[in-house]
Amino acid sequence: CDGVIDEDIAVDTTLWYDDGDGDGYGDNTDTLSSCSQPTGYVINDGDCNDNNEDISPNATETCNNIDDDCDGDIDEQNSQDAPTWYADGDNDGYGDATATVNACSQPVDYVSNGDDCNDNNEDISPNATETCNSRDDNCDGDIDELGATGGNTFYEDTDEDGYGDINSTIEACAQPTGFVSDNTDCDDQNDAISPGSAEICNGIDDNCNGDTDELGATGGSTFYEDGDNDGYGDINSTIEACAQPTGFVSDNTDCDDNNNSSYPSALEICNNKDDDCDGTVDNGTTYSNFYLDADEDGLGDPNVTVSSCLLPVGYVENADDCDDGDNLSTSISNDADCDGVLTGEDCDDNDMTVLEFGTASSCPGTSCSEILSTVPGIADGVYWIQPSVTKHQAYCDMTTAGGGWTMLLNLDTSDGHVMWWGNALWTDSNVYGDVSIPFSGDHKSQAYMEMTEGSQLMLVIHKNGQYIGWRSFNKNGSGTLLSYMQGGDNTPLTSAVVDSDVSSIWNGERLVRTSTDLYANRCVQYGGSCTSGSTGSPDGDRIGSVEATPSNNNGGALGNWHDMNYCCSSQSYGSGKSCNGSAFRTVSEAQAGWGSSSGQNGTFGSDSFAPMNNTASDTGCSGANWAGSSGYDYDYALFIGP
Repeated sequence: CDGVIDEDIAVDTTLWYDDGDGDGYGDNTDTLSSCSQPTGYVINDGDCNDNNEDISPNATETCNNIDDDCDGDIDEQNSQDAPTWYADGDNDGYGDATATVNACSQPVDYVSNGDDCNDNNEDISPNATETCNSRDDNCDGDIDELGATGGNTFYEDTDEDGYGDINSTIEACAQPTGFVSDNTDCDDQNDAISPGSAEICNGIDDNCNGDTDELGATGGSTFYEDGDNDGYGDINSTIEACAQPTGFVSDNTDCDDNNNSSYPSALEICNNKDDDCDGTVDNGTTYSNFYLDADEDGLGDPNVTVSSCLLPVGYVENADDCDDGDNLSTSISNDADCDGVLTGEDCDDNDMTVLEFGTASSCPGTSCSEILSTVPGIADGVYWIQPSVTKHQAYCDMTTAGGGWTMLLNLDTSDGHVMWWGNALWTDSNVYGDVSIPFSGDHKSQAYMEMTEGSQLMLVIHKNGQYIGWRSFNKNGSGTLLSYMQGGDNTPLTSAVVDSDVSSIWNGERLVRTSTDLYANRCVQYGGSCTSGSTGSPDGDRIGSVEATPSNNNGGALGNWHDMNYCCSSQSYGSGKSCNGSAFRTVSEAQAGWGSSSGQNGTFGSDSFAPMNNTASDTGCSGANWAGSSGYDYDYALFIGP
């Protein structure tokens, strides 16, 4: 009776909960007691988040890291969108499809796949290797299928003869149909060909042993051993073969297969033997020929024979002696072809026309040195050599300085020829002249292009056709002289002198030189005598040097421009311009009888310059003979040697 009906303090009021998010569940921390439901309040409490209508005891739990149904658990099992996990009892990474659980996160001992066909054995799973053990190791539904580990290799047997093809194989735990364990079939398309087949004479390897129609093959013929190679076989020694084997024949009528003089068609002779195999001994009238052995060396003279049934005293059965008066001259030892040259010195002891080493093209030496070492004491002359590629003849000096020198070239300067170091005569591969006349005329041998043997060169000098002397020096550069000269402006004469048969030898590039003879262009020094001058030595003493200026000694060639006694002797042009008492007229006239002071690069048979014979460049000396008797012609032969 206070004027208010069912106010909040009524004895039997109801407790209401604030439902702030309108999801039908209230916040138990925000309550109101009232006889009737206040606006915004509900009878149910238990809302664990009254600010989110998706969270309430009536909500569905989902995997979102929130307690959606307010049961105190977050993302518990069987959440609405929880994935399925499979029990992995054997911890092989693959689960049992019949033992599952739904959970937001992976439970212990569960995996995301259910492909294990045996979750009690970690060796069985889709990732396992199938082995031959009568179980499905890799869970593919097949047991011990083809290719399983631990199986055997089987070979296809296409022709079903029990032997397989080694090139067609399969791995399997058990033998598949159409395959065998043997791989020795050599033709798997033909069941008549296999290791178990018999070899027959048909041109085929029937038994697959690698041989065709070998001895003993079925269908062959019988052949008889012909031990003495007389064409007749021994009836007691046979063989079965498809074709006639070596050493066997089809005839079996030989009565002595150890004697090739005894066979059915042989001539019966008086030898106490059945030569013709007719069963009778010495039933013929033919006698044997025997040969006189006068020197008792066991070999008979083919020119002295006797016919007899028995071997006479002093005779032998062979006719192999080439000199029956010399028991050391035979055809089977020392001199096999009886050409008079012993085997050690003979080029071909089976051919009496081929004699000593190096004397025939069929047996060349590599060099004169090799010929000399093979045939000591052999004379100087022309021999066959083959240094590397080309077989050719070369002149060999077998006596000078120990011998064994091979001639490379000879330069006869009487025709005005000279070889400069830069000249093509040094660097080309042409061959000139005749080797059979080694010190006459220009000559360049094939040996120049190919000889590499030898560590020294030797220069032999002739003056007016007469031998003067020789000089040897170390070979400067490796390989052939041609290859060395092609390398640039090379001068092999710059090497140190090794030996000489002439005293007072100059070293270096200069030619062999004494105070009188062994040099070229003697006494060309402008001013002074033959032994003095501004350069301290006679200008022009090098081999074929060019006198571009009176004091310039820039030589380096092989050749001779003649002795300076060629200078005009009837005129005197200026004091101090003399040579051995003969005066020079001009500088160019110091050019040893040449018509020009430059360009004397002589080429064998083709140079455009010639010695000034009976000519002069000055009318004051027009009657002089520049190649007169007072001058000398020098010739040079170059050898390579030991």
